[in-house]
Amino acid sequence: MVPFNVAIRRRLFDLCDDENISATSSLETKRNYIRDNLKDNYDSIIEGLQIGITQQPYKMPFWATLLTLVIGPEGLETDVPWPNRICSDLVRGFQAQLDKLRWREIRLYLQFFGHLAAIGFITPESMVSQLLSFTSVLDEPGVSYERASMAALCAGEALLRAASVLHNHSPHKVYDILSVLGAFSQSLQAQTSMSQPVILLHTQEAHNTNEQLKCLLSALREVEDDGFAYPATLLRPQENFPQLQDLEPTFALPSILVPPEIAHVEEEISTSAPAVHHRELPTVWIRLFDVEFESITLRYATA
Repeated sequence: MVPFNVAIRRRLFDLCDDENISATSSLETKRNYIRDNLKDNYDSIIEGLQIGITQQPYKMPFWATLLTLVIGPEGLETDVPWPNRICSDLVRGFQAQLDKLRWREIRLYLQFFGHLAAIGFITPESMVSQLLSFTSVLDEPGVSYERASMAALCAGEALLRAASVLHNHSPHKVYDILSVLGAFSQSLQAQTSMSQPVILLHTQEAHNTNEQLKCLLSALREVEDDGFAYPATLLRPQENFPQLQDLEPTFALPSILVPPEIAHVEEEISTSAPAVHHRELPTVWIRLFDVEFESITLRYATA
């Protein structure tokens, strides 16, 4: 039998899954579901949203829109608006992942915050401060490739989603972030790569760069050329809700510091806090041959 709290949070996971129901209707249904469970099952709702953000990132614009739509049940008062209270608990979850340097979860939370900034829920100055905390990692003395790459992706992916708002607020800081990311990408071209040690050596193309970061920078440059407009390839479900138009930002993300890595910790040195062991691993990109169809005529001999 499924525990009750698990059943509560599972009801959130089919957000916008039904092809026969519009995304707007699905968001309204989940908003009402959250409203009806805030009083008695608040922790389960928070857990469900945390799991949705980290396990269903392809729904990120919908998770952000759903949060801003949340309303409380009648008669249940709170000292802050319900979306702000819920976001505060989600930020605590983000901080827990940051303390453990779980880069995948950190990236996804920052994408979520980027969408919230684009909607107008998170203050631009606090979002910029978060991104600068990650770009500052790239200037650390002796920073590892793995740590710098992850920090660059965190900042760049969030900026891609929030640039339309952040550029209007702090254009110089947005250009500073782009400059730092570009400089880091350029610095990788001179480093030794294990991913393609033989092929393309006859060309002048820089094949030993971080292709994921390179693609992200290319997308950011296209956004810049388009006047930092919101990317057309990203969904904007908030546009279907008049109450989410021209929002006044009310939630400020707290200031953070990206914790340092603890490298090469000896086994005999034990602490209560979990250590993050640094790993220098090559980034390998799998390249497949193009699928080629060839017409083959079969000839059969007849007796």
